[in-house]
Amino acid sequence: MIRVGFIPAVSRSWLGGIHYYQGLLSAIAALPDRRIEPVLVSSAAEPIERALDCAGFEVVHTRLLDRHRLPPLLQQVLHHARRLDGRLEALLLRLGIRVVSHTNRGWDWHRVRSMGWIYDFQHLHLPQIFPDEHRRIRDLEFRSIARGCDRVILSSEAARTDFEAFQPDAAHKARVLRFVPDVDVAGAGTPRAELERRYGFSGRYFLLPNQFWVHKNHAVVIDALAELRASGEEALVLATGHGDDPRAPGHFQSLVERARRLGVSDAFRTLGVIPHADVLSLMRHADAMINPSLFEGWNTAVEEAKALARPVVLSSIAPHLEQAPESALYFDPHDARELAGRMRTVLARGAASTAMDPGAAAAAHARARADYARRFENLVLDVAGAG
Repeated sequence: MIRVGFIPAVSRSWLGGIHYYQGLLSAIAALPDRRIEPVLVSSAAEPIERALDCAGFEVVHTRLLDRHRLPPLLQQVLHHARRLDGRLEALLLRLGIRVVSHTNRGWDWHRVRSMGWIYDFQHLHLPQIFPDEHRRIRDLEFRSIARGCDRVILSSEAARTDFEAFQPDAAHKARVLRFVPDVDVAGAGTPRAELERRYGFSGRYFLLPNQFWVHKNHAVVIDALAELRASGEEALVLATGHGDDPRAPGHFQSLVERARRLGVSDAFRTLGVIPHADVLSLMRHADAMINPSLFEGWNTAVEEAKALARPVVLSSIAPHLEQAPESALYFDPHDARELAGRMRTVLARGAASTAMDPGAAAAAHARARADYARRFENLVLDVAGAG
């Protein structure tokens, strides 16, 4: 059994990251006859348990990682000093860890192998929404991963293409690992009537389960609702997620004001952060899940909708096209009129059915998750030289 260390760079506000790690770890734990054992290595000052459910996994806290709480540019200075890397490597070796996965930087190690994870290259495609310092930090972090890690995990072929352009001399390190979420496909979820009571809505609706970040592009949905209302048609969108974008502190309020100005505040309902189980239940009963994002690495909600066999309306960006949900409807993320047309198409179908064969769906999803975990295991074995 090869012990593989995880040093997750994840916070409670990054819900997509939390779901990503929980999905990967639970898939590994369920893998029959597995040859790897995850060990979570965490800062003692900011224990990983505050963000992830670590039940069933070994967790090791160390002060050697406390420096990650410092400003990112100072972290880089300390990294180049390389004084702590050897001490951390010695700790990992004492723990029997031969490979570290999903690190967010390259390390000056000699006996422990490493696999970095780059979630996406949004800052290169949408530089206008990032402060200069944020772009510099991402460049430093991603180049550190590319140069210092033995493999670089990417979540889509689109991200691989970006990586090859970003760091051509490290292109041979790239490996695509498309993630599969942890979803109880066979479960019934919360009844619709209870969801309506809990969140104060009624009737048919679309679900938009994205953080209220600039690149998530909620504005086009608000504009599409205004287009529909102007033509005498009605639709309801329930939007969940954090309202704080550190790059644009006033963004959420600007969306609220936009909906008010266009007269669709009642049609664009923001629910904030709600239990993930409720998000999945809302997805089960929605006419469709909408993702209007301008950029993604590989979207978790799209994969959840695929697992639940739910209809989706997606922006026509490369990762969404690559995810290729069955019967998806696509639209130009800058064209509210086209999105309104796609929403009309969904509404014309009648209320979405939730009928599906739970047994067959659960079996298919279990196979997908086992394949996902096995592909990750093979990456670890390859890097460890044990494949």
